[in-house]
Amino acid sequence: PATLMASDLVGSWTGIAEDGSGWSMRVKIDVSPEADSSVPDQAYKASFSSADLAAGDIPVASFVYKDQAVSMTVLPNWVSFDGRYDPAQKDITGTLTMWGEALPITLKQDNPALSVFDSPRVDKNGKATTHYKFEKPNTRRDDWKTAHAKTVGVDPKQLTALGQAMTNGDYPTANAVLIARHGKLIFEEYFYGSDTDRLQTIQSATKSVTSLLVGAAIDRRLIKNVNVPVWTLFPDRSDNAWVRKQYPITLHDALAMSAGLAWSTDAPIGPDNSDYLMNISADMLGFILDRPMAEAPGQHFLYNSGLSILVGEAVHEASGMATDVFANDVLFKPLGITRYKWLKTPDGIAHGGGGLYLRARDALKIGQMVLDHGKWKDHRVLSADWIARSTASQAPENGKLDHYRKTWKDRWGYPDVAYQYGYQWWRFPFQVDDRIVY
Repeated sequence: PATLMASDLVGSWTGIAEDGSGWSMRVKIDVSPEADSSVPDQAYKASFSSADLAAGDIPVASFVYKDQAVSMTVLPNWVSFDGRYDPAQKDITGTLTMWGEALPITLKQDNPALSVFDSPRVDKNGKATTHYKFEKPNTRRDDWKTAHAKTVGVDPKQLTALGQAMTNGDYPTANAVLIARHGKLIFEEYFYGSDTDRLQTIQSATKSVTSLLVGAAIDRRLIKNVNVPVWTLFPDRSDNAWVRKQYPITLHDALAMSAGLAWSTDAPIGPDNSDYLMNISADMLGFILDRPMAEAPGQHFLYNSGLSILVGEAVHEASGMATDVFANDVLFKPLGITRYKWLKTPDGIAHGGGGLYLRARDALKIGQMVLDHGKWKDHRVLSADWIARSTASQAPENGKLDHYRKTWKDRWGYPDVAYQYGYQWWRFPFQVDDRIVY
C-alpha cells in the first residue's frame, strides 16, 4: 500500500461528522509545517476548528501519522480523531470522538460537500448569490403562526435591508435569523448552508435554558428556593471540597455568577485556564466542586461556565432525572420541541453551559415563552414569578461586568452604562430614542 507522507497532509481538511439522528458538526483540521522543517517526521503542526462548536484554530495537542494511519488528540478527554488515508480517493476516513461519542467522518481537501457553507447564499450551481428578496415565512406544523410584517407594525423595507446585509456577508457568524412580533413569525432566513431543520448550536444561551430548568424544579418544589446552600444538593459528593467544607455558596450565587470561586478564563488554553482544565477533566462535576473559594460569595461577578454545569447537575440531583431528560419533560414537550441535541461528557453530564443544539424555530419558541411570562399558546410552562426573577438584574454590577462594559462599548457601540446579569440571563443595554432598554 501507498505510504502517507507528511507532505500529503499539509493543507486544510474538512468534513461533516454525523451522529445518525440528524445532528451534524462541520470540522476543519489545518496541517502546516513548523518554522523549523529540518526534521520532516516531526516538523508539522495541526489545529482544529468547528463552527458548530464555536471552536476556532485550537492547537492540536498530539498529531501522529504513520504509514496510512492518522491519529490526533485535540484536547484530552474532549476531541480526538483516528483514521486512515486513502491514496486513491485522497481522503482520510475515520472516527471523530467527542466526549466519548464516536462520530464517523471523511475528511477531504477542497471538499465540495462543505462549499455550501462558504458563502451566505448560493444558487443551484453553487455560485454565491448577491440579491435578496424578502418574503413572508412559510407556515409549518410547529405551532408558529406567521404574518406579513406590515400587519404587525413592521416596515418590510427594514427586513429587506437586514436580509440583504446578511446576503452580503456582513454577519458571517449568523446562520439563521428569525423575528417574531406579537407572537407571530414575520422573518425567517437561513445562511451558510443552514436551513429550517438544522440543529443550531446556541452556545452559552444554553445557560438560560438551564436557568429555566431550575425554575421548573422550584415550581415543582423539587428545590426549595434559590437560597439553599449548593452543597446540600449534592449529598453523594462529600469527598469534594465544596461539600466537605460546606461552602456558603447559595443557588442564587451560582445562578448570578457571583459564587466567589477561584476561576480563570483569561489565560490562553492551557493549565492556567479553568475552562480548559474543566473540559479535559474525566470528572467535570468533581473538578468544579473541588475549586477553592477566592472570596466570599456575592461580592463580584465572574462569568463561569462551570457554575452553569453545576446548576444543571443540581436539577439532576433534585429531580432524579438526567438534565436533558428533565428538560424534555418540563420544557421541550410543552413547547412542541421534538428534535434537539445536548452534548454530554463521558460521565453523562449534559453540558449546561453551552452544549444545547436546537432548530432556530424552536429556540425562538423559548424566547417567546419567556416574553409571555412563562406561557406558550395560553399554556403555562413556567411560573411568571420565576421568569420575572431570573431575567431581572441579580448579579453585582462590577468585576467582569464592568470589563465587558468598557470592551463592548468600543467593539459594538453599546451604551456606556452598567451591564447587568440575571440568573444565567444577560441584560444588555440598548439605546432606544432617549431611553436605555435592557
